[in-house]
Amino acid sequence: MPVVVYENRWNEQLRRLFGARSSLSLTLLDDIFPVAPLFDPSSPEMRLPRGERPAEGQGTSGAVVGQQSFVSVENPTTGQAPGLVIVDALYIAGTVAGETYNIGLLTDPFFSTGALVGTKGPRDGRRAGLGSTSIFTNVRQGTNIGVPVASKAVTSETANKTLYLPDGWVLPPRWALVVSRSTVNAALGPVSFTWRERAIDPAEL
Repeated sequence: MPVVVYENRWNEQLRRLFGARSSLSLTLLDDIFPVAPLFDPSSPEMRLPRGERPAEGQGTSGAVVGQQSFVSVENPTTGQAPGLVIVDALYIAGTVAGETYNIGLLTDPFFSTGALVGTKGPRDGRRAGLGSTSIFTNVRQGTNIGVPVASKAVTSETANKTLYLPDGWVLPPRWALVVSRSTVNAALGPVSFTWRERAIDPAEL
């Protein structure tokens, strides 16, 4: 039996999908009968109908005595205008075999540390003209005394390290994915991130 998808929640996505210039007056399962996933995020061609913006950015943190270096990618949106960020991959350059890094998610208190980095841009030529100012996701770099990453430690087996998750790291509003050195007095990076971002309905949170 088909599952009913309420039109009012997906109206904007359906409008983009069908190229309509004004709101639609369609009844799902009467006028539209979905027979395949309409919003499959694995298909690049469906990113524009979904309102997704593929982007990338990177940061580098220098060494400070007695502190750990970190680089993070963060979702600064709030509940009034929420967005969702899905980090597909991260790449730690300049590492050597045997080095260990902490990687994990943090929320609000972390956002007051370090400094924002302007090195970010789109990964889809159809969005290239919008520039970095249209990308709401931030990249942050800095140092801290004991960056409190509640996460797993990752040891690099080779000179450089790339990490992927099949479904990505999901960052709701005011959450960040943080990469930090497990030792003090050591620089980090550059660390590169690739992600997808989009505005969401509060019901998705």
